[in-house]
Order: sequence, then C-alpha cells, then structure tokens
Amino acid sequence: MNILLEEKEKQNQLNREAFENAIKLTNRSNSHKGSDGERTFKHYAETFKDFKGFDIVDKHTQGGEGDFHMHFEEFDVLVDAKNYKKAVPSREREKIKSDLLKNEHITFAWLVSLNTVIDKYDKAPIMFEWVSTNKCICYINHLMDFEDPAKILRITWFSCKELLKLINDDSDISELTSLREYKFKMNDKIKNVRKIIRELNTTFGVIKKQIDNVDYELRDLLEIETSEMVNSGFSLFDNWWSENIEQTLEDTSLVSTDIWFKFKQDNKDCVKEFDITPDKLRDYIKSKFPMTSYSIRNKNSSSAIDLKWVKWKTLDVVKMEVEINENAIKKKVVKKVPKVTEVNSDYV
Repeated sequence: MNILLEEKEKQNQLNREAFENAIKLTNRSNSHKGSDGERTFKHYAETFKDFKGFDIVDKHTQGGEGDFHMHFEEFDVLVDAKNYKKAVPSREREKIKSDLLKNEHITFAWLVSLNTVIDKYDKAPIMFEWVSTNKCICYINHLMDFEDPAKILRITWFSCKELLKLINDDSDISELTSLREYKFKMNDKIKNVRKIIRELNTTFGVIKKQIDNVDYELRDLLEIETSEMVNSGFSLFDNWWSENIEQTLEDTSLVSTDIWFKFKQDNKDCVKEFDITPDKLRDYIKSKFPMTSYSIRNKNSSSAIDLKWVKWKTLDVVKMEVEINENAIKKKVVKKVPKVTEVNSDYV
C-alpha cells in the first residue's frame, strides 16, 4: 500500500506540473509574443556587429520609440519587429510613421514582419515609402521565410545608404526639396480623397437602398389608396359634383347633409346598387378639400360638415327658370280663343 501511494503521489505531481505548463502556454500574452519577435530580430541584427559605429538599443518600453534604435556611423534606424500570424495591419504602418516623424534625428524606419506580409506593401520582399523629403520607411515582408534572413537585413541597410545619398545631394537642393514636398502633400491629399470617396460610395449605397424602400412603400400606399377610392364610389361623386357644385370666392357654404340629400335624389339607383352612404360622401369631401375649407360640427365621424367657399351651380337655376318660362309659354299658346261667328254683309 505504501508503494502504491508513493506511485500515486508521483503521478499526481507529474500531472500538476503538466497542467501548470499548459496554463503558462495558453496564457502567453501579446507582449510575450512581441518579446519573442524582438529577441528574434535582435539575433538577426548581430549581422551588423562589424559595421562602423553599430549599436542597438532596446526601446520597446518607451512609447513612440519603436522596438529598437540601431545606430550606425552613417545614419540611425528606428526598428519595429512584428511577429503576426496574419498580415501586419495598416494601423502598424501608421504607428511607425508617427514614431519616425516624432524622432527628428532618425532618417529611416524599418517595419519588419517576421512571418507574414505587410498590408498594401507586399508586392516585393523589401518596399519603401517616403513620408517626407528626408524620412523613409522600409517594409520587410516575412523575413524568417528567407534562407538567410540576416542577408536581407544587410541588403536593406545598403539600400538605405544609397537613398541617403539622394537625401544629402546638395545640387539644386531648394528646387528638389520643394518638388518632393509638393509630391508628398499631393500623395496625402489623394489618399484622403480616395478615403472620402470610399465613404461616400458606402453612404450613397445605403441612401439608395433606403430610397428604394421608400419608393416601394409609396407604391403600395398608392395602390391601396387607389383601390379604396375606386371601391368607395369617388368617381361617381366626381361626375355629380362637377355638374352641381362649384367653388367661389364669396363667403358661402354648403352643409354635407344638404349635399347628400341632393345627391341621393339624383342618383337613387346608384346609391342603392353601390351601397353609397353619407359617410362615404364625408370621406370624399375630406379627400377633395383641405382642412381649412371645412369644419366638422360635433367632432365625430358621423357629424355634418360645413364646406366653405362653395355653392350650387347657377346653371341649374337658369335651367329651371327656362323650363318654367317654356311651360308658361306653352300654356299661353294652348289657351282657347273665342270662336268668331261669320257675319253676312248683305244683312248688315
């Protein structure tokens, strides 16, 4: 039993150690990963130990300074090493650009991606971006994928040395500087314009979709309203209204009740056939005239409406008078005339 307990305790100890190691591995933070990348780059940077004035200073604990400052006799380099599993994003490019501009005494910055490419600067192993007339960023893609990473760093250094000759060229320096500054400003403006255009295109797409949705809803509303108007007998009201009622500038008004009685009298068959009610006449008045043209007496759906600035057409009155006059004339014509007896002239 003692032997079994000792073996069990040993097994438990091994299990605890394995568990603790697993926790350490799974809890490695981004800072630890960054430290791995920094150590890897520092190892490859030993290739410059035979260069004049070479010195490498760890700056990763100081904000805005990058990971390292490499000092050479000819120039200094600000280095930022990235150990990403995916492409290095554009925010890292903006960060190293800001750090380089902040360190006025440094001419070159290297953004080194150890295992992946750098976003938008992945067309070649080494690419360059000028951020001013005397400052340049070197982008190095998937450094550890090369057979000799240290050789790639040396090639980058010699490229920077040649670029430094252009920066230090004093021949017609004022004109060259002004042209470079103009080019950098134009590039920045073009980038900003492209960004704004992309944002506008996105906004226009959203607005167009919303307009299409509104148009669709309006078409549905029009279809519903058209069907309602057709089914409500509004067309019959229109024909009768134009023949009997007219608008006027005089201070006159008509009551919906009177209009309904006249309409019902003139359209007895239609009223019965289409089931037209006083409510439909009131709805017709509300749809035909603005709210300022009428008033509802008791403020409920079945109340009478006083419609302003309208009157019965005068043609009806004239027509009625003409009919009355014609009847009177007919009566006069039909009236019997006394018969005249013929007189014998000889007798007289």
